[in-house]
Amino acid sequence: TLWALSDTGVVRWDRGTAAFTAETGQGAPGRDARVLTVGDDGVVYVGTPSGLALKTRDGWRRSQIGFLADGVRALAPRRGGGVWVAGPYGLGWFAAGRLHVVAPKVRVRAMQRGPGGGLWAATQGRGVVAVRPGGIEIHGPAQGMCGESVRALAASADGRVAAVCADGTFGLWNGSRWQRWAARKIGAVRAVTPVPG
Repeated sequence: TLWALSDTGVVRWDRGTAAFTAETGQGAPGRDARVLTVGDDGVVYVGTPSGLALKTRDGWRRSQIGFLADGVRALAPRRGGGVWVAGPYGLGWFAAGRLHVVAPKVRVRAMQRGPGGGLWAATQGRGVVAVRPGGIEIHGPAQGMCGESVRALAASADGRVAAVCADGTFGLWNGSRWQRWAARKIGAVRAVTPVPG
């Protein structure tokens, strides 16, 4: 099964029938759906401007607890179930109907699950936030990061992270420190992905 966001809302593609089906059940997100991910537990999570929608075997449900009521901007699957969720002013994880806030005043632009079940988040004004089993780390210019306003990031399975700063420069985390580069001859970098190995 493939899940996607379209102009009409959430759609599901069934490989066996090769057919797309629009999700129209009670509580299903419509055109307001912004971001989508499927958790390790098979639950479909959709972020909207008014909260989080999730589809389990029992159908669609909505949650607007905590910062979710201000909208969901980014989602990433969480190891062991649930989902990492970011709103305009908050970062946390949602599972079993509860929101667990880990960084209440962080403005996340993008995020991705890293190796070992952690999370890497590109933020506006706080650099890169790493959530790991040992706690939260803020990576800014003092740690060698390219800046405090980060547009995008990507994490590879081998632990490397690439991040693009608002000024078009980018940084690469090699597992112990950031290296910073400016791409003057190719213009401002808007997106990046690390290559394993």
